[in-house]
Amino acid sequence: MSFLQYHITFFTKHYRCIQDEEKPFIKKYFQSVSTRHEFKIVEMDIRVCRVNLIIHCKTTHYIPNIMKALKGGSARF
Repeated sequence: MSFLQYHITFFTKHYRCIQDEEKPFIKKYFQSVSTRHEFKIVEMDIRVCRVNLIIHCKTTHYIPNIMKALKGGSARF
C-alpha cells in the first residue's frame, strides 16, 4: 500500500492574526475533518497568521477534495 505526504499552508484573510483562544477550535476542527475524510495530520503548526499542516494519506485520496474539506469550514469560521 502506498501513501503520500503533503505540506499545506493556509494564510488568514488579509493576514489577520489568529488569537490564542481560537487555536484550540482550529486544531479540533482540522482533526475532525481528518477523521471524517480518513487521512492523518502528522504535524500541525499554528502561527500568527497561518496554519501549517503535514498530512499523510492514501494515494487514492484526491488532494483538491482534501483541500476543499479543510478550507471550506475554516474559511467560514
